[in-house]
Amino acid sequence: MPSQNLTPMTDESQAYFQSVARAFLALRGAPLILSAAEVDLIAAWRAAGIPLLVVLEGIERTFERASARSRPRGRGPTLAYCRGEVERAMARRRDRRVGEAGRSKPREDKIARAAAETARFLAEAPGAGVPEILLAAAGRARDILGRSPADEEALERIDAEADEALLVLASEADARAAGPGRARLLRHMRERYGLPFFAPFNY
Repeated sequence: MPSQNLTPMTDESQAYFQSVARAFLALRGAPLILSAAEVDLIAAWRAAGIPLLVVLEGIERTFERASARSRPRGRGPTLAYCRGEVERAMARRRDRRVGEAGRSKPREDKIARAAAETARFLAEAPGAGVPEILLAAAGRARDILGRSPADEEALERIDAEADEALLVLASEADARAAGPGRARLLRHMRERYGLPFFAPFNY
Protein backbone atom coordinates (compact mmCIF):
# COMPACT_ATOMS: atom_id res chain seq x y z
CA MET A 1 0.00 0.00 0.00
CA PRO A 2 2.73 2.60 0.72
CA SER A 3 3.77 4.76 -2.21
CA GLN A 4 7.42 4.65 -3.20
CA ASN A 5 7.67 8.42 -2.79
CA LEU A 6 6.56 8.55 0.83
CA THR A 7 9.02 9.47 3.53
CA PRO A 8 8.87 7.80 6.97
CA MET A 9 5.74 8.91 8.81
CA THR A 10 5.10 9.86 12.41
CA ASP A 11 2.40 8.04 14.39
CA GLU A 12 0.05 10.96 13.69
CA SER A 13 0.76 10.81 9.94
CA GLN A 14 0.14 7.07 9.94
CA ALA A 15 -3.14 7.65 11.78
CA TYR A 16 -4.24 10.05 9.03
CA PHE A 17 -3.41 7.59 6.25
CA GLN A 18 -4.80 4.54 8.05
CA SER A 19 -8.01 6.28 9.11
CA VAL A 20 -8.76 7.51 5.59
CA ALA A 21 -7.94 4.09 4.14
CA ARG A 22 -10.05 2.18 6.64
CA ALA A 23 -13.04 4.50 6.30
CA PHE A 24 -12.94 4.32 2.50
CA LEU A 25 -12.34 0.58 2.21
CA ALA A 26 -15.06 -0.22 4.75
CA LEU A 27 -17.56 1.66 2.61
CA ARG A 28 -16.29 0.53 -0.79
CA GLY A 29 -15.59 -3.12 -0.08
CA ALA A 30 -13.40 -5.09 -2.49
CA PRO A 31 -10.68 -4.60 -3.56
CA LEU A 32 -9.50 -4.16 0.04
CA ILE A 33 -6.26 -2.41 -0.85
CA LEU A 34 -5.40 1.07 -2.04
CA SER A 35 -3.63 1.78 -5.29
CA ALA A 36 -0.51 3.95 -5.43
CA ALA A 37 -2.65 6.73 -6.91
CA GLU A 38 -5.05 6.53 -3.97
CA VAL A 39 -2.19 6.68 -1.47
CA ASP A 40 -0.85 9.71 -3.32
CA LEU A 41 -4.28 11.36 -3.12
CA ILE A 42 -4.33 10.93 0.67
CA ALA A 43 -0.82 12.41 0.81
CA ALA A 44 -2.00 15.35 -1.28
CA TRP A 45 -4.95 16.00 1.05
CA ARG A 46 -2.68 15.94 4.08
CA ALA A 47 -0.08 18.18 2.40
CA ALA A 48 -2.85 20.62 1.51
CA GLY A 49 -3.77 20.85 5.18
CA ILE A 50 -7.21 19.25 4.84
CA PRO A 51 -8.11 18.08 8.35
CA LEU A 52 -8.77 14.40 8.89
CA LEU A 53 -12.31 15.06 10.08
CA VAL A 54 -13.08 16.93 6.84
CA VAL A 55 -11.76 14.05 4.70
CA LEU A 56 -13.76 11.48 6.66
CA GLU A 57 -16.94 13.53 6.41
CA GLY A 58 -16.41 13.90 2.66
CA ILE A 59 -15.95 10.15 2.21
CA GLU A 60 -18.99 9.31 4.32
CA ARG A 61 -21.13 11.87 2.49
CA THR A 62 -20.03 10.44 -0.87
CA PHE A 63 -21.30 6.98 -0.02
CA GLU A 64 -24.44 8.28 1.68
CA ARG A 65 -25.38 10.06 -1.53
CA ALA A 66 -24.35 7.08 -3.64
CA SER A 67 -26.77 4.85 -1.74
CA ALA A 68 -29.62 6.88 -3.22
CA ARG A 69 -28.42 6.41 -6.78
CA SER A 70 -26.55 3.83 -8.83
CA ARG A 71 -22.89 3.24 -7.94
CA PRO A 72 -20.20 2.72 -10.62
CA ARG A 73 -20.57 -0.77 -12.11
CA GLY A 74 -17.99 -3.53 -11.83
CA ARG A 75 -14.87 -2.84 -9.83
CA GLY A 76 -15.44 -0.66 -6.76
CA PRO A 77 -14.91 3.09 -7.14
CA THR A 78 -11.51 4.57 -6.47
CA LEU A 79 -10.79 7.13 -3.78
CA ALA A 80 -10.95 9.79 -6.47
CA TYR A 81 -14.71 9.10 -6.44
CA CYS A 82 -14.75 10.97 -3.10
CA ARG A 83 -12.60 13.90 -4.20
CA GLY A 84 -15.54 16.18 -4.99
CA GLU A 85 -17.22 15.72 -1.60
CA VAL A 86 -13.93 16.15 0.25
CA GLU A 87 -13.25 19.39 -1.61
CA ARG A 88 -16.80 20.61 -0.99
CA ALA A 89 -16.49 19.77 2.71
CA MET A 90 -13.27 21.78 2.87
CA ALA A 91 -14.87 24.66 0.97
CA ARG A 92 -17.76 24.70 3.46
CA ARG A 93 -15.25 24.82 6.30
CA ARG A 94 -13.50 27.80 4.73
CA ASP A 95 -16.82 29.51 3.97
CA ARG A 96 -17.81 29.20 7.60
CA ARG A 97 -14.62 30.97 8.59
CA VAL A 98 -15.25 33.80 6.14
CA GLY A 99 -18.99 34.04 6.78
CA GLU A 100 -18.77 33.94 10.53
CA ALA A 101 -16.19 36.74 10.50
CA GLY A 102 -19.00 39.14 9.65
CA ARG A 103 -21.82 37.52 11.62
CA SER A 104 -22.79 36.71 15.18
CA LYS A 105 -19.82 36.89 17.53
CA PRO A 106 -16.95 39.27 16.72
CA ARG A 107 -13.62 37.62 15.97
CA GLU A 108 -12.17 38.85 19.25
CA ASP A 109 -14.97 37.08 21.15
CA LYS A 110 -14.29 33.83 19.34
CA ILE A 111 -10.59 34.04 20.16
CA ALA A 112 -11.44 34.76 23.80
CA ARG A 113 -13.78 31.75 23.90
CA ALA A 114 -11.16 29.47 22.35
CA ALA A 115 -8.58 30.74 24.84
CA ALA A 116 -10.97 30.19 27.77
CA GLU A 117 -11.84 26.65 26.67
CA THR A 118 -8.16 25.82 26.20
CA ALA A 119 -7.29 27.22 29.63
CA ARG A 120 -10.13 25.22 31.19
CA PHE A 121 -8.88 22.04 29.56
CA LEU A 122 -5.32 22.59 30.76
CA ALA A 123 -6.52 23.33 34.29
CA GLU A 124 -8.70 20.20 34.50
CA ALA A 125 -6.62 17.75 32.45
CA PRO A 126 -3.74 16.86 34.82
CA GLY A 127 -6.02 14.93 37.18
CA ALA A 128 -8.13 13.41 34.42
CA GLY A 129 -5.57 11.08 32.88
CA VAL A 130 -5.25 13.08 29.67
CA PRO A 131 -2.35 11.87 27.46
CA GLU A 132 0.71 14.08 27.23
CA ILE A 133 0.37 14.52 23.48
CA LEU A 134 -2.99 16.28 23.98
CA LEU A 135 -1.63 18.41 26.80
CA ALA A 136 1.27 19.46 24.58
CA ALA A 137 -1.11 20.40 21.75
CA ALA A 138 -3.23 22.46 24.12
CA GLY A 139 -0.14 24.17 25.51
CA ARG A 140 0.95 25.19 22.03
CA ALA A 141 -2.56 26.45 21.26
CA ARG A 142 -2.65 28.46 24.51
CA ASP A 143 0.60 30.18 23.56
CA ILE A 144 -0.72 31.09 20.10
CA LEU A 145 -4.06 32.30 21.47
CA GLY A 146 -2.17 34.57 23.85
CA ARG A 147 -0.48 36.42 21.01
CA SER A 148 -1.87 39.33 19.03
CA PRO A 149 -2.79 38.60 16.38
CA ALA A 150 -3.41 34.88 16.95
CA ASP A 151 -2.27 32.68 14.05
CA GLU A 152 -5.56 30.98 13.23
CA GLU A 153 -4.09 28.75 10.53
CA ALA A 154 -1.58 27.41 13.05
CA LEU A 155 -4.47 26.69 15.43
CA GLU A 156 -6.27 24.75 12.70
CA ARG A 157 -3.13 22.68 12.16
CA ILE A 158 -2.98 21.90 15.88
CA ASP A 159 -6.64 20.83 15.76
CA ALA A 160 -5.81 18.50 12.87
CA GLU A 161 -2.79 17.06 14.68
CA ALA A 162 -4.94 16.50 17.77
CA ASP A 163 -7.51 14.62 15.68
CA GLU A 164 -4.78 12.35 14.32
CA ALA A 165 -3.47 11.72 17.83
CA LEU A 166 -6.97 10.91 19.08
CA LEU A 167 -7.32 8.15 16.51
CA VAL A 168 -4.03 6.65 17.68
CA LEU A 169 -5.40 6.69 21.23
CA ALA A 170 -8.82 5.23 20.36
CA SER A 171 -9.55 1.70 21.57
CA GLU A 172 -11.99 -0.88 20.23
CA ALA A 173 -14.31 0.09 23.09
CA ASP A 174 -14.19 3.72 21.90
CA ALA A 175 -15.06 2.62 18.37
CA ARG A 176 -18.05 0.61 19.63
CA ALA A 177 -19.25 3.50 21.79
CA ALA A 178 -18.92 6.02 18.95
CA GLY A 179 -20.79 3.96 16.37
CA PRO A 180 -19.96 3.63 12.67
CA GLY A 181 -17.78 6.22 10.98
CA ARG A 182 -14.43 7.78 11.77
CA ALA A 183 -15.99 11.23 12.08
CA ARG A 184 -18.18 9.96 14.91
CA LEU A 185 -15.15 8.37 16.56
CA LEU A 186 -13.28 11.67 16.54
CA ARG A 187 -16.20 13.47 18.14
CA HIS A 188 -16.43 10.72 20.77
CA MET A 189 -12.73 10.99 21.56
CA ARG A 190 -12.88 14.77 21.95
CA GLU A 191 -15.78 14.33 24.36
CA ARG A 192 -13.96 11.54 26.23
CA TYR A 193 -11.00 13.77 27.02
CA GLY A 194 -12.91 17.05 27.13
CA LEU A 195 -10.64 18.35 24.38
CA PRO A 196 -11.85 21.66 22.93
CA PHE A 197 -11.26 22.93 19.44
CA PHE A 198 -8.48 25.50 19.34
CA ALA A 199 -9.33 27.35 16.12
CA PRO A 200 -11.62 30.31 16.92
CA PHE A 201 -13.94 29.81 13.92
CA ASN A 202 -15.37 26.73 15.69
CA TYR A 203 -17.02 29.09 18.15
